[in-house]
Amino acid sequence: MKQMNAEEYGPAAVRGKQPVQERSRETRRRILQSAKELFTDVGFEETTTHLIADGARVSVGGLYAHFPNKEEIFLTIMEERSHAIYEMTKNCIQTIREQKMEPDTAIDYLLTTMYTTHTTYGKLNREMQRFATVNEEAARIHDRWEMEEAKEIIVWLEEIREKLAVDDIPVAIIIISRATHELFHFLYKYQGQVDEQRILTELQVMFKRYLFG
Repeated sequence: MKQMNAEEYGPAAVRGKQPVQERSRETRRRILQSAKELFTDVGFEETTTHLIADGARVSVGGLYAHFPNKEEIFLTIMEERSHAIYEMTKNCIQTIREQKMEPDTAIDYLLTTMYTTHTTYGKLNREMQRFATVNEEAARIHDRWEMEEAKEIIVWLEEIREKLAVDDIPVAIIIISRATHELFHFLYKYQGQVDEQRILTELQVMFKRYLFG
């Protein structure tokens, strides 16, 4: 079964006024790509607009023509990344419906897809999570898309409610979501030091017992 990748889905959410000319759109794209690589490699604090501009092959003035500051660049990346993950989840749920997956198989598929996406961009995810604790707009972006993602899963679980052992689906999703995110961050942090596959398998077993009894 093909694993989904967040960048396959879009169009990504967009912040700010978008350039009309193709050349300007390409410049903006290069700025965001350069910034994404730097934020991933060295983090938000160590990244400067000069480094971003150099990586994008534009002048610092050219960068400021598109973004007022480094924070807005990071927020734009965060918006696009969060929206892409939401789209991945939505399409994952749609695949579950179309293939009429049994609940056990569906949970395995959903968690595996989510973890594959998380580890692909694990360092950037950690930087976004950290930024969301110190920046109110980043926190709003994070919370908004996490809520949208949860809604998609809740709707699917409502469709198979007769197979569930839990009564309050929204509360169940909060518990699962928080546990999943914390474990994903733990596994990324300690890559190569723990038995990743065994832990993920036990996570799947735990959630299936919780949801389906």
